[in-house]
Amino acid sequence: MERRGAERYEASSTIEYSSAECRGEAQILDLSLAGCRLRGLGEGISRGDEVELQLPAGMTATGTVCWTEDSLAGVKFAVPISMATLDYFRFADGITVTDDADFDRFGRRLPPLGARANSSL
Repeated sequence: MERRGAERYEASSTIEYSSAECRGEAQILDLSLAGCRLRGLGEGISRGDEVELQLPAGMTATGTVCWTEDSLAGVKFAVPISMATLDYFRFADGITVTDDADFDRFGRRLPPLGARANSSL
């Protein structure tokens, strides 16, 4: 069963992180409004730990480590990132998007432009 509440986008960015126990660099593997999947968190990081992520372009996000497996970890953001922040990553180098869908400010997919243009108001 799929437990994610937000669509994820593949990513490949190296970021800095810090927690009460350690700090270092990790790689974002995918990103959504609600969280991300990372590779390479330090051995001192475990489920339930609070982490601060230094995202590119001076953005930061804090969250809780929800799971760890080998060198991978899932982080749920304390406050969801904005759609504008996600769009920044969607269109930055290292992001793979299967389609160029538009989203409203709540993160919902909008209908194709052709459908909007052909509808009568």
